[in-house]
Amino acid sequence: MKKLGIFLFSFGIVGILVSVSIGEKKIPELNASIFTLAEQAMDAGLNKENWQEVSLEAKKIPRIFPLSLIRKSFLEAEEIVLEVNQLKENIPSLFTSPLDTEKILEEFKSLERIDKNLKRISQNLNKIPDFLLDEKQQEDLNHLQAKLRVVRWHLADIQKFKNILRQLSKNEEKILVLLQNENEPRSTGGFTGSILNISLGKEEITWEFSDIYSLDRLIPGSSQLPAPDFFRDLSQTISLRDANFWPDFPTSSQKYREFFEDLGRPVPNIVLAINLNILEELLSLTGPIKIPKWGVTANEHNVDLVLQFLVEAKVAGRFGAKEPLLSFAEELFKTENFASITTDKLLNFDFSKFINQKNILANSKNKELQKLFETWQIDGLVQQKKEADNFLYFDFISVGANKSEKFVWTKLWHDSEISKDGTVKNFVEIIRNHALKNGEISTLLQDSSWPENVRELLVDEDLLWKLGEGQNRTFLRLFVPKNAKLLSQKNPSGFITENFSDDKKFKIFEIPMFVVPGEKIKIQLEYETKLERGSNNWRPYLLQVVGTPGREKTSFMSTISTTKNGKFTAETKNIGKPQDLIDDDFRAVIEFE
Repeated sequence: MKKLGIFLFSFGIVGILVSVSIGEKKIPELNASIFTLAEQAMDAGLNKENWQEVSLEAKKIPRIFPLSLIRKSFLEAEEIVLEVNQLKENIPSLFTSPLDTEKILEEFKSLERIDKNLKRISQNLNKIPDFLLDEKQQEDLNHLQAKLRVVRWHLADIQKFKNILRQLSKNEEKILVLLQNENEPRSTGGFTGSILNISLGKEEITWEFSDIYSLDRLIPGSSQLPAPDFFRDLSQTISLRDANFWPDFPTSSQKYREFFEDLGRPVPNIVLAINLNILEELLSLTGPIKIPKWGVTANEHNVDLVLQFLVEAKVAGRFGAKEPLLSFAEELFKTENFASITTDKLLNFDFSKFINQKNILANSKNKELQKLFETWQIDGLVQQKKEADNFLYFDFISVGANKSEKFVWTKLWHDSEISKDGTVKNFVEIIRNHALKNGEISTLLQDSSWPENVRELLVDEDLLWKLGEGQNRTFLRLFVPKNAKLLSQKNPSGFITENFSDDKKFKIFEIPMFVVPGEKIKIQLEYETKLERGSNNWRPYLLQVVGTPGREKTSFMSTISTTKNGKFTAETKNIGKPQDLIDDDFRAVIEFE
């Protein structure tokens, strides 16, 4: 959606530039009308009603070359607007069960038609004579054409996905969707409290919602894995409920498949992990959603807290604890909520950031589909690059059995001090601030508007502890090069231990981080690694950071320093600047006298 919005906006700008050029050089009397039309197109955005007036005005443009190219392009853009709006109207119907398989595949034809519209617009713009454009206008036109190519490239990927989906449906494959809550961190995003089992079929697609514990208790003890020492206060074993314990998503996905095999259930071809904060993004588009059965309202700032409250308070009874999630979903996916999504909201949605933060991860046994997931950067692979001289991965795992991570702010700082002989002294500082204030949970929930019988549940201290008032007990597994040597540590939460990853490719520092509301802690450690590339006088340096899924309220900064008589030249602009904890490379050249 965002890419189409950008396209329409960009096309409006180019329309203005072209019309001004044509108007000034060839037909002055048309300049004002085409200029106005381009502005109207930008204002109309993706609103089909507003495009009716744009369309009427576009049809008044003379069918003479090159004005006819502008006319055709406006009308093609209108067709895109109509297709996008039809897709938006059809979204709610995709969340009912069962679904007609052919009906789902039919929706992809809209994207095929959009691609054809984009292709014709690109062809029209290519036909505009160069002599009508000055250097700046030609540059803008080239920029737009580049955007069109990117959009069409993504649409081609979606067509590949449609063909794969058709084949998977013929084979009646299964999809497992992990519904993760990042407020209780786990290696692939958050604790998986619930799952969706989607069954693809030749004629229909069905889905079933399940509480993770109802399946976990069926896992034989012989199939469960020993938990690492730091996790044993919470659980002695790793079972289905904690199967996303491996940062590398292909590995965690395979563990889920193995547990499903132990259950005697169909093994999922596709495993998807979706973090709860996707609901925050959806509600930023739809606006607040009321759940009538309990008289509560969820908005983009409190939706996680509202759902956690309803589930943990067991408002639907002990055996219907997850019923509020289904009630919320039923309200969210009503047609009127998606109809309320405005163009401005779509244009402001930062989809790239959402993907970079790994709020959606996917893995498939189908090689062609897995390649698409890799192309879309949602494969969740944790792997050190061959050319990387240093490596960092921050893996947050809650051992406190509450949802307090929502209120904890984290600052991470890593400095690489490089010596002439290639020794790298790594300094890491971690600051954790549990910023929950008295009464903040009540304020966020907006409980003053709730029915009395629901509001009374908030006096339960155990419930408030689970929602965030309890101590945040998290272990950070810091993945570093396997040859790293721990030099020193300072941690008010306890001793930092050392381990290795299962594949022995990384050393892991296991760092306890315990903080209560209103408290701030600082943790520091130093360790040594070795730079192999280059010589004593000159060395290239690459620090690879692999981003952590679903992190919010977290910043990371990398700096570089040298010992005496050394200097460095940054080759990437991110060095010394705080940023989100996402995949990134930090490059520099080190020189010594």
